Order: sequence, then C-alpha cells, then structure tokens
Amino acid sequence: VSYPPVDTEQVRARARQPLRAHPAPDPHPELLRICVLGRVTRSKGQWRVVEALRLLESRGVRVQACFVGALLDPGVEAELTRIAPSGSVTFVGEQENPFPYVAAADIAVIPSEREAFGRTTLECLAIGRPVVATRRHLGPSEQEPALGVVAGQGEQAVMISPISGAAVPTVQNSIIRGPTPT
Repeated sequence: VSYPPVDTEQVRARARQPLRAHPAPDPHPELLRICVLGRVTRSKGQWRVVEALRLLESRGVRVQACFVGALLDPGVEAELTRIAPSGSVTFVGEQENPFPYVAAADIAVIPSEREAFGRTTLECLAIGRPVVATRRHLGPSEQEPALGVVAGQGEQAVMISPISGAAVPTVQNSIIRGPTPT
C-alpha cells in the first residue's frame, strides 16, 4: 500500500499562521492545552478525551481542549460540553487550516478507533507536538517500523487502547514530565 506523502515543510509553514476562528488559548503556564482533530461524531471517540479531561482535573491538572473538525452531529457537541469539566472544551468547527490549533496546543490527541491512515498523527508530529493516539487498524502501529516515532510512554508519540480514555491522563502526565530516564 502506498500512502500519500506528508509535506512537512508546508505543514510547519501553515502551523505558523494565526488562528482564525477562536482567540489564542489561555497562556497560563500550568494549563495543559490539548488539540483534538477530526470530525466531531460518536465514531471518532472524542468522549475519550472528555473522560480524560475529567480524570486529569480530578488530579489537579488544569486542562483545556480545543476540538477542530466538522460538527456533524450537534447532539455530540452538546453532550461532550455537558459532561466535560466546566469551561474545559471549545469547538471551533472545521478549519481550512487546522495546523495553528495544533501549534497552539501542548499535546495532540487522536482518539479515533478506525482510520485508513494516520496522516493527522504525522502532521502533528511534523509540527513538533507530542501525540496520543489509539491503537487502530492501519494507523500508527503500521508506521512504527518505518518512522521510529511511535514508541513507549514519554516519547514523542504514544499509542493507547481505544477502549478506554482512562489511560490518557497517565500518558499525558508522562509526556508533561518527559521521558523516564533509562
């Protein structure tokens, strides 16, 4: 299978452009800023991110998540907003250029269970943001041998089981602290 290439220079250049639909994220140094890319639907797994936000907040971590993607089901947006910690989620809709949102975040989360190709993962890595992605069919696990970037906790990208958002706070805390010394 031959996947389309990712033009990393173009991705980086577009990431430097200003945000268009929403003001810049809160610059507070203790705030964990998360960018979630993808259509907002039940099948994309955004509920995992909201579950992780609740767990992180219960552990004293201030969090803010920006969901960038088409809002195909307003009921999903309303439900995620209702169950998320107060003020912790923003939905900016589909953006012609989503990369400034990734660049403004501390971490990108890609919670979808099924993707044909993990292009979004590669784009986030090109911008220099750590990525938490689910193990999924034809996603980052297939890229691991060729890229050498999808590795264990504390590395640049981490894969978690798609069945639970409970692993996300542990992984995110690990990324915040940095790699464990070997």
